[in-house]
Parts: sequence; C-alpha cells; structure tokens
Amino acid sequence: MSYQVLARKWRPQHFAQLVGQEHVKNALGNALNNNRLHHAYLFTGTRGVGKTTIARIFAKSLNCEQGITATPCGQCSACLEIDAGNFVDLMEIDAASRTKVEDTRDLLDNVQYAPSHGRFKVYLIDEVHMLSKHSFNALLKTLEEPPPHVKFLLATTDPQKLPITVLSRCLQFNLLALSPLQIEQHLAYVLGEEAIPFEQAALAMLARAAKGSLRDSLSLTDQAIAQSNANITLDTVRTMLGFLDQSWAQLLLQAILAQDAQQLQLQRAALVQQQNHFSQVLDDMLSLLHLTALSQFSLSAAAFSPQQEFVQQLADTLAPAQVQLYYQLLISGKKELPFAPDPLTGLEMALLRAMAFQPETQDRMQKPAKHTRVGPVHVSPTNTSPTVTPSSVLPGASRPEQMEPPVEFAAQAEVAPAKSDITEPDVGVKPADDAMTVQAAAEQEGADQQVAEPVSGIDPVTARIMARRGVQVTPAPLTKKPERQQAPLTVKAPITPAEAVSDSTSGNGKGYDNDNTALQTQQTAQIVASQSARHAARQAAPQAAVDSTVLNPSNDDYDDYDDYDDADDTDIAQLDAAATDALWQQYEQDMQQAVSATPPTPEPVLAQFDGSINDQNFSIRFAAQVDAWAARVETLDTGGLSRLFLLNSAMQLNGAILDLTVAQSQQHLDSAGFRGKLQQVLELSFNQALTINVSYQLDVPNSPLSIQQKIVQERMVYVSRLLEQDENVLQLQQMFDAQLLAETIVVN
Repeated sequence: MSYQVLARKWRPQHFAQLVGQEHVKNALGNALNNNRLHHAYLFTGTRGVGKTTIARIFAKSLNCEQGITATPCGQCSACLEIDAGNFVDLMEIDAASRTKVEDTRDLLDNVQYAPSHGRFKVYLIDEVHMLSKHSFNALLKTLEEPPPHVKFLLATTDPQKLPITVLSRCLQFNLLALSPLQIEQHLAYVLGEEAIPFEQAALAMLARAAKGSLRDSLSLTDQAIAQSNANITLDTVRTMLGFLDQSWAQLLLQAILAQDAQQLQLQRAALVQQQNHFSQVLDDMLSLLHLTALSQFSLSAAAFSPQQEFVQQLADTLAPAQVQLYYQLLISGKKELPFAPDPLTGLEMALLRAMAFQPETQDRMQKPAKHTRVGPVHVSPTNTSPTVTPSSVLPGASRPEQMEPPVEFAAQAEVAPAKSDITEPDVGVKPADDAMTVQAAAEQEGADQQVAEPVSGIDPVTARIMARRGVQVTPAPLTKKPERQQAPLTVKAPITPAEAVSDSTSGNGKGYDNDNTALQTQQTAQIVASQSARHAARQAAPQAAVDSTVLNPSNDDYDDYDDYDDADDTDIAQLDAAATDALWQQYEQDMQQAVSATPPTPEPVLAQFDGSINDQNFSIRFAAQVDAWAARVETLDTGGLSRLFLLNSAMQLNGAILDLTVAQSQQHLDSAGFRGKLQQVLELSFNQALTINVSYQLDVPNSPLSIQQKIVQERMVYVSRLLEQDENVLQLQQMFDAQLLAETIVVN
C-alpha cells in the first residue's frame, strides 16, 4: 500500500476529533440533535483549519444509516463511502475549475431528482468565491429555495468576494486559526501514534511556522520526518525552516543596550559566517522586544519565550520608552530591508541606527519649573507706604544647571542688586523718595533688553504701577501654584485724601524735580480719593468690619481706569414713565394714520395672452405678466404651502367678498388656522376687510400655475416650430440625415 501523508491520514472523522473550532462544533451538533437544519451552510477561514473536513463530517451526519445525529457511526455503508470519497449523493465540486455558468447549470439540472442512496443530496462547493458573476446569479434561486432533499455546503477562504445575495441565503461560520499550543499538542499526539521520536522544542518551532494552519503543520512534519530520518530534532527543524538560533538576537541586543560597538561588530561577523537569513535576525529581535514590552505589564508574558530569563531581565532594566524606541527602529529597518543594496547592509544599518538613538532619561527630560511667590503687604493706617516682610524665593525658581541664590529684600526701601543671570523685578518701597528709584531700575532693565522673570502672578506692567504707588512686594511661599497670584492688602483704616497728599509730598526733597513731584502728588491724591469714596460707600459696618476687609491688589492695579466706570448716576437723565407711555401711544397713532393714508397699490399693466405664443408676445415668460391674480400672489408676504395654495387658485372679488376656486389637490391644507393666516395676508394686500369663500374643483384652468404651464408649453411649441423651419437645421437634416430631438430643446 502506498504511503499516505499525515494531513490525509489523520483527517478527523467526526466532530470529537476536530482540533479547536468549538463554536462551530457546538452549533452544528445542536442543529443535528434537534433536527433544525438549514438548507445552505457557508464555512470560511484560512487554509488548513477544517472547512472541508467539517463539511464532510456534516454530510456524514446527515446520511448516516443510524439517523441524523451529531455522532455518526462511521461503520455503515454511507459513512464508509463518504470517508472513501465515493458516496454517490455527496457531490464535491471544485469551483476554481468550474467557474462558467454552463457548469453551474449542468450541476443544477439534477437538483430536482431525489437522492439515490442517502437521505440527502449534498452539494459541497469548495472555493466558492471563484465562481463567475453569472454562475452566482444562476445559483441564487436554487440556493434560496432548494428541494427538501438538497443541502448546500459552501467553503471559501475569501468571503469578501461573495455577493451579498449569496451570503444572505446561507448560515455562515467563521473558522478560527489555531494557536501554536493547539498545533503543538496535536503534532505530539500524531507523532506519538506514529511512534516517531521528537523534541518538544522542535514541535514548537513547527507550530510557529504553520501560522495557524493544522494542515501546514502536518505537511512540515512530513518534511521534518524525511529530513531527520524519523528523528525530529530542533537543529534539523531550524535548518529545514531557515530559522536562526534566538541566541543571535540576544547577543546583538545585549551589545546594543551596552553601547558596545566592538562586541556588536564581532557578533555580526560571526553571524555572517554561519547564516544568511538576516531578515530573520530582525524578526527574532523584534519578538524579544515585544515580549519585553508585554512583560512590563504582565509578568507571565515572559514565559512564552524560550529565553525567559533574558526577557525578564530586559523588562526590569529598560524603561518602556526605550523598549518602544528600539522596536520602532528595528521595525523601520526591516521595512527598508528590500531597498538596501543587499540584506547584510540593511541589517547593519538597522543595528547602527539602534546604537545611534538613545532615549533621554527622565533627569534630562524634566525641567524644574520656576516659581516665585509673593508675600502679603500690610498697609499701615498712618502711612500709605506698606511695611515690607522679608521672605525667600523657592529653590524651584533656579535653573537645573545652576541654582540661583535667593533674592534678599532689605527692610529698608533699597533695591537689592541682581545676584544671578535672571533679573528679578524687585519692587521695594521707601517713603516716597525711593519710589522713583524702583521705577528707574525697571526702566533700566527694559533698556538693557534682559528677560526679567516677574514675581508669580504680577506682570511687569502691574509691578510698575505698584512701584509708582509706593507698594513693595515681597515673595513668600504658597501652598498651591495659581495662575496669577496676588498679594492681599490688609487695610487697617480708610485713607483720606489729605493723608495721602501729605504722605506723598513728605519725601519730595530728595532727587526729584518739581514737575515730577507735582505729577506724582496729583495722581496719588486722585487714586486714593477714589478708593476712599468707594470704600466708604460699600462698607455697612463700623471700624471693626473695616479692619477685617481684605482687598485684592489686582483690582487696585487698574483704579486709573475704574474712575471712568464709576460715573455718578445723577448725571444720567431720568425718563418719566408716564411721558414715555404717552410718546409710544402717539407713535402708534401716527403709524396707523400713515397706513390708512397709504393709497392702494396700483394694478400692474398686463400683457395680452390669448393662449398662444408668437413673435409679438414671445417676451411673455411668467403668469404674472398676463394675469392680475398671479401678479398679486407674487407680491404677497407669504411662502411655502400658503403660496402654493394661492398659485393653484382662481380669484373673483365682488366688493368685500373674495371667492377662491382652488384645485382639489390642495384641499388637505384647508383648516381654520390656515384660513385665518390667509385672510390676514389678503386683507393686507387688498387694504380692506374681506369675506373669503373657498371652493374646490378638480382643475382650475385660470390659476397662476395653470397659466404658467400654458406659457411654458406654448413657448416650447413656438421654438420647436422655428427650429423645424430653420434653413440651417433643414440643411443639416438633408446632408447628414439628422433628426431634431424635441426633448433636448431648452427655451430660455
């Protein structure tokens, strides 16, 4: 007896022997046991997953002499003939070789006849997507309503190519690709039954090379048996498949991670001497990085690799960003491998690229943020100059490379010199003579074009305003970083304008000219006066409530502009309500008199239209040019259904009675509300009260719509007649046997 390949010898003979596909086995088993059988089944999936095998087992279950069952006996004549492939009522058709519609018709000619030997006549069409479009169309009717003794079993690897009309007539089952573990276990069972020794690692490699196909794995096993002389080993399988030892990928990755170019060169040279499957090297390295990334999220992922310890070591030592970077670099090198001068050059460039790029560490990527905090400024009740509380700047305000020393604020109103390369706008307050010193320092900083880092929450413009007012700001630590932090001002007592003027003028003897002194004194007096007035008006409690009031300095920064907003309400003229009502009533009376005095709209001049179009009245294009009612409808302030209703009507006005004859097709619009709106529009147009009577008839020849249709039709007849009599057209017809297509004429 000739040798039978493993894929055919170990083909499953019943559902229990199937590897995987539990969802299909359960569905078909329940249908067979409950006798709920569909007339057409479609099995889809990749190669070698059991489509044809399941179809044959299903045909055996349908025609078993023991009855319709999910567990055929396998001993009766029907089961044995189906296993042998010579059952007369099971017709296996290769659609790839019988694509013509004639083949499909010949096939369907015998559908009407009863089965010869079995219970059902089963048509098993393999690779059904190869049928032509006409073949599918010929199959549709029979596939939808076959005789009760016919079952269709279709199998395909590409269901997207099937017409939707075929898919809708079948029960579709999608067969899944098998996992490497399932294939490995089945190979171990088969080789055990065949009494062939093997190494488990070799079976794992065969299962991985099969890529989900059980038939491919059995074919590769046949080849491995012949290659190894019935002794399957890992080295034999690796050589047969062209796979590399994954230790090469481990050694190359170790050299890249250690940034050891010399070791990388040595490993590459050794690899070139032994192997030439350079693309496989990149695949192995990518697999290790993939398992490393998975192991960083799930510790059990490393168990899927034979190099479990190395994968776990990479997961512990590498950051996730590094793993992703190396993976992306190597996958990019694999994509560019076909474009390299040769595979070795592509591999070398991919490895060198992985050596060249290194992700930045967190210390390099993180930049400490700069924070400068503002401390509270206390305003004394006897002096407009606040007392200064010394505080320090947070260390976070310094640069990563060089920490800035804290800026010290003197208790006196002297400006501290800058001690770092970043200028801090230190704003100090001294009794009015040093206020200009602060302002001069700020102006000097702007002239030098140095980037000044303002105090957190206060921009430079606000700092200059506070400097002119004599407010000193001291940084102080805060519990939270706001977007704009302002130092609160604690007001001990209301400040009178006289005190503000006296305080601001007390220190004008040093370093000021008379103009600047007068200007600053005047501004200070105005600002303080406005603040005191608002403060006194808003405070309802006596001095105790005033002591606890905290003002936000951000509001005070713009007091110069608030003076325009706080205009006295007494300056606005107050209107008398009675006078306003009288004026409004007079306006309504004037409008009513103007409307009543408006003369009615004159009737438009209408053209003469006797129902035909000629060269004299060809300018008539619209019904409004020849009909008064159509012209009035065009002027009405209405649209939509109301306008359509009027266009399908004819009007007759007798005094105050308006009779409308409307086409019966518009009767569904008639209602009390609709008539009310219609009457309002028409009374406004005729400028008189109207009594509207509406009647309906099947056709209204005098309606604007009918007149318009008549005009369009007559214009078309006139133009067609002109073209038929035109000399040029007649000449074309005689010379070229041309015909004038009336339906293509467009009249402008």
